[in-house]
Amino acid sequence: MKRIVFYIIVSVLLVINSILAFIEGRDHTWLWFAAAVFAVASTTYTVKMERSGKEE
Repeated sequence: MKRIVFYIIVSVLLVINSILAFIEGRDHTWLWFAAAVFAVASTTYTVKMERSGKEE
């Protein structure tokens, strides 16, 4: 459960950071978007695995 909360917090922070990078016009905005997408995807996978009872 702690891992899921941690993943969710990190995912939200990366999404916020990628949106701010896009708004501010920072360099390497695509990298922030890629990190945010990966974080959301891994969080979704982890939540699904936790709910189904499968642990790696």
